[in-house]
Amino acid sequence: MTKLTEILQRKGRLLTTEFLPPKTAKLSDLVGKVLKVATLIDSVSLPELKANEVSVPRFRMNAIFTALRLRDLTGVETIFHLTPRDYNKNAVAGLLLAAAETNLQNVLVVGGDRYNNKEEHVLSKNVYDYSGCTSLVKGIRGLESEAELGTSRFCVVVGTDPTVIYTGDRGKAESEVAKLVERQDAGAELAQTQPVFDMKYFEFLDLAREQGVKIPILVGILPLRGKADSIEIEQRYGITIPHEVKSLLKDNGGEAGKVLGLELAAGLMKEGVRCIHIYPREDCEFVTSLARTLSGSNQFP
Repeated sequence: MTKLTEILQRKGRLLTTEFLPPKTAKLSDLVGKVLKVATLIDSVSLPELKANEVSVPRFRMNAIFTALRLRDLTGVETIFHLTPRDYNKNAVAGLLLAAAETNLQNVLVVGGDRYNNKEEHVLSKNVYDYSGCTSLVKGIRGLESEAELGTSRFCVVVGTDPTVIYTGDRGKAESEVAKLVERQDAGAELAQTQPVFDMKYFEFLDLAREQGVKIPILVGILPLRGKADSIEIEQRYGITIPHEVKSLLKDNGGEAGKVLGLELAAGLMKEGVRCIHIYPREDCEFVTSLARTLSGSNQFP
């Protein structure tokens, strides 16, 4: 049993957040951010991002190494991301064995945004030796048996996108749930959602439970920065944001979006959600506000 699993079982709830690995060879800024919220959250997640053709530097520190150093420097439990986009099977095995040796046992398996043809030529190529998330989860569980990892078994988290429920397309929602069931059956122990934006999330949850999803679900909360920001998020990440939510946002400025995020988190907890993941967009103050909002409402002891 990993420490993350112990936290979930002991408290019956989980509050997690994430920060991006640095673009430089220095961890000091990231360590400072994590220490600001260390007493409020249960774990910090480190995304595995693809290289950015526009930004300079274009690359970021490896998520697994960042998770290891961050845990050791701050004492905070960490989760590293792993994508089938970036690693072949041999590389995955080597990384996981190294992670197991250091007791770095929490991994979030995500598909990873594919590189387009231009990006493949300039930056890097898609790998997908594992065909997708389900295949990678099976690979992790197979490696554990082959390497006889025993107590070093990983807590495998997988992603899911409940925002398909906002499209009104029942077929899309059922397809997303089917993927989650496959990932669960492959060995995932926890799911983390893309950010949700209103209480309609429960329609997705009801469908998931009806179709056999039993694992706990971390519900994502993200503070929108305005209407333009919401449109960019939809286009970039392929998630859907309700029109009703967009109508409450100004063209610019994120205070309204932050308030909506805080209110939604409190509402979700009031209706029984016990696991929240904060997408803070590098904003420590939002993490602090959300954690204190939940604690103050006595919904998140």
